[in-house]
Amino acid sequence: MNIKKITDKEKQIIYMVAEQYQEKGTITNTCPRCGGKLTYTGNDISYSIMCENECGIVFSVRGI
Repeated sequence: MNIKKITDKEKQIIYMVAEQYQEKGTITNTCPRCGGKLTYTGNDISYSIMCENECGIVFSVRGI
């Protein structure tokens, strides 16, 4: 598996995490790869979600 490539299933979980954080301010889901803690940095338009472990999950979204 390419560590930098995020699968569609992983993307679904990451988008759920972003939505949950933007609505509630907390993240209850864990990393889909290693079970580590996911962190959210940013705002509603531009954000980044990554795993505290070095499993390769880093996902960034930039708006207009």
